Amino acid sequence: MSAETIAIVPPRYGLQVMGGAESHARILAEQLSIRGWPIEVLTTCVLDHYTWANHFPPGEEVINGIRVRRFPVDEDRDIRKVIQLEKRIHVGKRISRRRQEAWIKNVVTSSALRSYLVEHRDDYRAFVFIP
Repeated sequence: MSAETIAIVPPRYGLQVMGGAESHARILAEQLSIRGWPIEVLTTCVLDHYTWANHFPPGEEVINGIRVRRFPVDEDRDIRKVIQLEKRIHVGKRISRRRQEAWIKNVVTSSALRSYLVEHRDDYRAFVFIP
């Protein structure tokens, strides 16, 4: 990779991964690549957006000509707490600051991906983060 490479950073990525943001990330990566931009996807090992469990092996693979680097998600979280709080959020209920902090603490994170981004930030021309 060179400092001209654009990194697209969605939470999940792959042909089996369904979802609007994920589909957008895949189409964006493939279309930019077709137009000559060097593209790399930095993502997690997650397939299922309900459990956020690691599914794919960490490491590199190529999908439709795009290099994909996968990083495991941290497993030290309380997924039940996340689901409970998200149910309240999705129906428009207000949640206290304490509960907001609990949600942030327990939502999916990947320390490995975060570390990679920090350590390799100068290796990329730009990062495109997709929710």
